[in-house]
Amino acid sequence: MPTRPARLRVKKGPPKLPETPPSPLGLPGRFPAITSADDFRRAAIHIFGAHGWVRETSKCLGVNESTLWRWVNEQTPFKPYALAAMSAWLRIFLLTGERPPEMTEEP
Repeated sequence: MPTRPARLRVKKGPPKLPETPPSPLGLPGRFPAITSADDFRRAAIHIFGAHGWVRETSKCLGVNESTLWRWVNEQTPFKPYALAAMSAWLRIFLLTGERPPEMTEEP
């Protein structure tokens, strides 16, 4: 008597993926790119601390505190260099613990 081939059972729904540990700051990926105001704020607080992060971030970016505040509160769009700088600073801070230097004006 011939045997029937085994039936394949198809599970419904999406496949279960292994759980990955949470990334720093709750952002996706090991070195997340800063793309939103909320990500920017969380990264700045992580690097500079909860008190004085606006002042320290504005010094490092070379912008006025009110300009930074408008960016973070989505009143004006971010300049691309600010998002790129914060992404790089976060990577460096997570790897080495070093904070970015303050912007100095050239004579």
